Amino acid sequence: MRIFPHALLGLFVAAIGCTAEEKKDTAEKKAEKPKLGIGDPTPAIVSATWAKGPETKIEKGKVYVVEFWATWCGPCIKSMPHLTSLLEEYKGQGLNVIAVTTKDENGNTQEAVQEFLKKRGTRFPFPFAFCTTDATNAAFMDASGTDGIPASFVVDQDGKIAFIGHPSELDDVLPRIFSGKWQGQKSIDEIQKEKDDLDAILNRVQTAAEKAEKDNTGKGQEVVTQLVADAAAAAAADVLKAFPAYEKQYPIRATQPVFTAVKLAVSLQARKFDEAGPLSDSLIKQAVEKKDVQTLSRIRNFWLAKALNPERKSVGYAVKAADEIVKIEGEEDIAVLLGAAEAHYAAGDKDKGKQYGDKALQLAGTDKRAKDSIEKALTGFQK
Repeated sequence: MRIFPHALLGLFVAAIGCTAEEKKDTAEKKAEKPKLGIGDPTPAIVSATWAKGPETKIEKGKVYVVEFWATWCGPCIKSMPHLTSLLEEYKGQGLNVIAVTTKDENGNTQEAVQEFLKKRGTRFPFPFAFCTTDATNAAFMDASGTDGIPASFVVDQDGKIAFIGHPSELDDVLPRIFSGKWQGQKSIDEIQKEKDDLDAILNRVQTAAEKAEKDNTGKGQEVVTQLVADAAAAAAADVLKAFPAYEKQYPIRATQPVFTAVKLAVSLQARKFDEAGPLSDSLIKQAVEKKDVQTLSRIRNFWLAKALNPERKSVGYAVKAADEIVKIEGEEDIAVLLGAAEAHYAAGDKDKGKQYGDKALQLAGTDKRAKDSIEKALTGFQK
């Protein structure tokens, strides 16, 4: 029984990233590839058509986030408002963002990129490069052993690779770079320790839930479920008490929206709804200001999660977050519309839920498979 799954919190890149198409190169070819790691000179972006913005080359004295994405990768697109927010925050200190994508067999064509930019490009104030060959992808992604997107390559003021990872980790990296505290691999190891320490604290909930399940084997399923939930809630309350010491030890992480979102999830698990409400208000306000769709999605998902909020208390927070996502993203994304539909149905607003559901069905057009999937989801929301 998984009462408190880490994937729900979005703590791991694997839970929020897309997996890129696997490369089927031979071991011999892999051995021939140049290695790209922390401290290495940054490769050039080559064979690129600049689909939006001026041609941009890496220059010393500036910091760059070279972001690899594709039109078919939902998490990539959801990361872009966050990149925009970071650009606004650090542009005065020399930050630049370059979005890079390459033609592939999954429909990521130049036409698809142009269509994406036509619909959403005005929201993202950074250049987009479309590469017509695999050279740039090979120089960055393959050479570094990175096989999933979205993928961020941070380039420091010396024109060297400072960090390679998921864009959600940039909140850990950029403050250190611009404060002069970045020390390459040492800083990366420190960030990993912060994550490991947080994971160890959160694991207390899972451990308590598993122990309760084991100790009550043989009892009725309904009884066991309640006992496990009670054990998880008690452990979550203890986790909340452990957070102040963690925040004092890791002050940079303590200020990040993702950590506050973790606190929200733990508060819900602990049934501390009086604490979860103000946390949600604060998070929603910050997320709206930064157009942070990822944080808004977490808020919506946590309040709607039966594992965290089985009685669906105060789901108005989910509605508020979902509606803000629609304002930011518009009504041209089926997933966005379904997220809003689910929140409104959960809150008892069937008319609004149906309205969003109908719009999602309209976007599906004549795609029967998509329509069937949407209708199945909408039926589930109404139960």
